[in-house]
Amino acid sequence: MNTFLDMFDLALNNAASKSEWVYWVVNDDKDAARTTLVFLNACFANIPASKHARICQKLGGDQSEVEATIHELVAHELLRRFGLSPEFEPSIAGLTPDLSFETEGKRFLGDVYLTHSPSKTLRDHADGTGEAWDTSKPDESRAKKIADTLRDKAGRYEPIAMPFVAFVFLGDHRILSASDVERALFGMTACEVSLEERFPMSVSRDRVPVGGLLLPDEDGNYGHHNLSAVISCDWFDTLNRQDRGKRLHCLVLHNWIGEALPVKAFSLFPQIIWNQSEPDVWKPEQTISANTVAKFTLDGGIECREYTPNTAW
Repeated sequence: MNTFLDMFDLALNNAASKSEWVYWVVNDDKDAARTTLVFLNACFANIPASKHARICQKLGGDQSEVEATIHELVAHELLRRFGLSPEFEPSIAGLTPDLSFETEGKRFLGDVYLTHSPSKTLRDHADGTGEAWDTSKPDESRAKKIADTLRDKAGRYEPIAMPFVAFVFLGDHRILSASDVERALFGMTACEVSLEERFPMSVSRDRVPVGGLLLPDEDGNYGHHNLSAVISCDWFDTLNRQDRGKRLHCLVLHNWIGEALPVKAFSLFPQIIWNQSEPDVWKPEQTISANTVAKFTLDGGIECREYTPNTAW
């Protein structure tokens, strides 16, 4: 084995037997797979060599661990290209979050969560078609599944007394979208929040049977002050046939309480920020177009533009 990329190549080839997606990346000779593999090699190369063995070990896990590790590499590379000094799996106060990064002199913890639609909400048919649904039943709610995981993650890092940012990657598109991440946090989408007169005080638990992680409890108390923001991430295949490969859509959802994540850190992406109109009353504001997506360029940069099915790039 001559280089660290040989190590990564071997780990990916072994992982291909567990993940159809990794098999595609490793074995397909078309541009979309080739550019994705080149990008993943760059992600691996840009992490210190002392972490390489650990990454390859994780790629030896089951399908869920393999695909989660791939998305951790993507998140690290995003932070690196934004100049946020990321560290992969730092050891902090006896815990090992997926990432940490720094902006405006403040260090943030980061965890990557690859979420999928609950299996009970999916049905596949023999002819290749299928169904997907979402309800207010706990085991049939995407928002509930995401909120529960974020609650556990925020609780795990609360004793460290450092602000925490969660990166939620969409693992499928069977009606799973950024809207489900919004509902997990706010009990509704940010667009629906904007119609509320006195958010969040106007939102009762009866109206939000699932999700609503950041809403106050019955006594008006807020939890999860350490959760600065949640970033909904969709790493998807572009429809542009002239430039195949991946694009990344991110929506940064800020917490209106606790230690703020500086808007400047992810200024190239759309963000939901909060303006306080009176005590305990907040109004959401979207910073830029929700259709903004990023491309990781082969020269080590990042390019952001608006993206729609009619203007795919």
